[in-house]
Amino acid sequence: MGQCHCPAAVDDSDLLVSAHGRLVHQSDLLAPSIKAKDSHEAQTQSRAILEEVRTSKKQLDWELSTGTGEPDGSLTTASDAMQLKAEATTLLEHLHGMNVETSEQTADSILKLAECTSLSQHTRDALQRANELVEDEFDILAAYKLLLELRTDSSPSLRESEEWAAVTTTPVFKRCLEGLSVFRNIGLAVCDQSTDWFTVWEDSAKHSLLAGRIDANDPTLAHFRMRVFFPVSLVNAVSITAETDLTRLWNGALEKDPDVLGRRQGLQVYVSQQMTVLCGLLKFDALDEIQRYVDVDGGFMAELVDSIPEGHPHYRAAPRGYNRAISGLKSAWVACGSEASVLILTGSIQMPFSISKRFARTLGSYIGRNIVSSMVKNSLRTQKAGNPWADALAKDRFGLYSRLSQCMASEASMTRGRALASLSGKQSDSCIDLDLDQWFTSI
Repeated sequence: MGQCHCPAAVDDSDLLVSAHGRLVHQSDLLAPSIKAKDSHEAQTQSRAILEEVRTSKKQLDWELSTGTGEPDGSLTTASDAMQLKAEATTLLEHLHGMNVETSEQTADSILKLAECTSLSQHTRDALQRANELVEDEFDILAAYKLLLELRTDSSPSLRESEEWAAVTTTPVFKRCLEGLSVFRNIGLAVCDQSTDWFTVWEDSAKHSLLAGRIDANDPTLAHFRMRVFFPVSLVNAVSITAETDLTRLWNGALEKDPDVLGRRQGLQVYVSQQMTVLCGLLKFDALDEIQRYVDVDGGFMAELVDSIPEGHPHYRAAPRGYNRAISGLKSAWVACGSEASVLILTGSIQMPFSISKRFARTLGSYIGRNIVSSMVKNSLRTQKAGNPWADALAKDRFGLYSRLSQCMASEASMTRGRALASLSGKQSDSCIDLDLDQWFTSI
């Protein structure tokens, strides 16, 4: 499968507008004679005009991201714009010897952003809803797709181009791009097709596989990759890990129930937990932020479990005697029809000593036999009447399971389900191409 590609970071400190996704900078809006300023006074006064426009842009960004702007209002009124344009035209004509027509054209370019601030009600409503999806629910992909619907691809009018340009400068749009970058990085990890892995553990039915490799530059660092087949729906499989108060039913390494420090619905959760493995030889403290990205069309949920850094409001030091587990787990929970699902998980583990293949297999075997197998076994319990997960699944307090049900019903999920059903008795489910890379790169 092909690799995923994340967009390069863009410095928007000089950004004014973006038409059809193409970034336009202040310097591009100025006529050649302005770029070649030859007087200190010209530079000072021209920059003052641009700063006035920039100030309006910042105020607009704040209002749009918080939904506090007036529905029919405009930060730059028509009279304000006309006055500013007149001042800019006179200034440019006087300082640079332009004719009136050229000066007006240049002033129009400088004022392009100001003219974009009067957004339609439809655009304002979409921005407010997108902000709610991001800030209240952490549903980054849904917010991003909602904003993309505002873009007109075929012969957009000047007005439509200006509206889209204004949308791309708002904080909520930039927040979506940040989340999209995380989503695509998860894709790079789970779609990786490197061949330098060695098998650490495999179940007898060959439904689950744990592979590893020792870092070439740091012998104390090991990377692992896991593929687990669940003979239950995506909703039932995810509930095993999503219901943190029931985690000890399948993870015997936990010393106590995980402590949920905060959450935004079911898609962003902060968790603290302590684990002991290999009869107390290794003791870990995990302090993690969980980010989830539900791609309904692709029929899967991408997940990042990353360590909370120092300085974060939820940060706390590891208890004495415990090593802080550096997570960085990237995974994809994939629906294969309505009765099966697959987990692809990748990550790294740092030890206070050099890791040998023998030790990696010993630790991997423990994880496979005691944690992975228990996850699969307990996923089957979720289908039985009166099981410990039944109440949580029925109430769906955070709306996660309803979103995953939509994933299960997607065409991508159904296609995988049909492929799984067509396998002969001797074929392993690992033969199924989950075809995830296209979904990570197409959005």
